[in-house]
Amino acid sequence: GAVGYTADFSNPDEILALFDKIEADVGDVSVLVNNAGIAIPADFLDVTLDDFQQVIDLNLTGVFVASQRAAKRMVEVGIEGAIVNISSINAQLAIPSIVAYCASKGGVMQVTKTAALALAPHNIRVNAVGPGSIETAMVSSINSNPEAMARVMSRTPLGRLGTAREIGDVVAFLASDKASYVTGETIYVDGGRLPLNYTV
Repeated sequence: GAVGYTADFSNPDEILALFDKIEADVGDVSVLVNNAGIAIPADFLDVTLDDFQQVIDLNLTGVFVASQRAAKRMVEVGIEGAIVNISSINAQLAIPSIVAYCASKGGVMQVTKTAALALAPHNIRVNAVGPGSIETAMVSSINSNPEAMARVMSRTPLGRLGTAREIGDVVAFLASDKASYVTGETIYVDGGRLPLNYTV
């Protein structure tokens, strides 16, 4: 059965303590999925340094701390594990109102690549998933606004929001032996948005 734990992923000490507790209670971690993330929208000129730092601490620093801690134990005990980071299409596409989010997800893409290279000699794979517009709380305000929804659909070739299950399926693939020769990649699950080149 499943066991639940809570921790503040913007706090490195809590992340490290969480791993200690999981290892003591359940055993060593062989798969890590870094899925915690926030966005604090604001006009670029109005973003406060505190808000910028809060997003970076959770979305980027938390990913690094958790990945490094998991990898150290995997190397120590010889686990050929997998790390999957949740990035975003905003690792590549910029939105002016979420500068910290875009910066954090670009950073996640690079941490993913760098960790993949560093951990390849230990057969630990590191990949990322880059969602587009997904039916989650983060886009709930779009669902209730027909004009905003129309804008999202205009840039989504498949013509609908993605689902959490569709993201989970790609995460499960990357964590599994079926992806045994995949490392350092970000797979974008975005309904075709990233390849779209608007010329109209």
